[in-house]
Amino acid sequence: MKVIRLQYSNGGELLQAIRGAVEAMGQQAVLSAYNEVLIIAASDEATAERIVKLVREVDAARASLSEPSGFVTEGLTLKSAAAHEVVEALRQLRGDRTFWPRIIADQRSNSVWLSGDGAEVKKYLGLAQELDQRAAGRPVRAEARRQLRFYRLQHAQAPPLSQTVNGVLASMDADLHVVADQQSGTLIAFATDEQHSYVETLVKTLDVARATPPAGENR
Repeated sequence: MKVIRLQYSNGGELLQAIRGAVEAMGQQAVLSAYNEVLIIAASDEATAERIVKLVREVDAARASLSEPSGFVTEGLTLKSAAAHEVVEALRQLRGDRTFWPRIIADQRSNSVWLSGDGAEVKKYLGLAQELDQRAAGRPVRAEARRQLRFYRLQHAQAPPLSQTVNGVLASMDADLHVVADQQSGTLIAFATDEQHSYVETLVKTLDVARATPPAGENR
């Protein structure tokens, strides 16, 4: 049995927030709450420790929210992509300037869990779902392993440029699709080294500043 004293959360509210994540772990556990105390009774020590880690992450995330009422915890079970790879991608997009939304990988259930502001959680879950869909049906040979890479744009907007890049890749019959993150101005690709070279060339060619028309010229 584990007894956790919460620092930033009400026990009942936090218990409700993490219930779905605990169920996804696939292990038997009984959780109860009283004020700022959470009690965990799990079927084994490893499960208890995983739940404790999740509780600590979610409790810490609440400290950074200016409006606790907007706090949510949601998860996505991945079908094709590996949870730790998707979490790494989302954390790189989030950057180190903020600690939320908190992004957690549960490798046992191959799921991604996010806690934080509702709008931010929805955005990152959407990106996780898209990355999972792009990884579907793509068995990879050991000598041609795919990796996640990020292409931060200097001039172009990510959504329209991603459409252009994907159009070119489709015309080449390339088994590849890039994902755009508008807020960070980044394209994300899950590809082999050879495919990444195509994407890098396309991005460098297309991500250029618009020419400024001569002074006095009417358009």
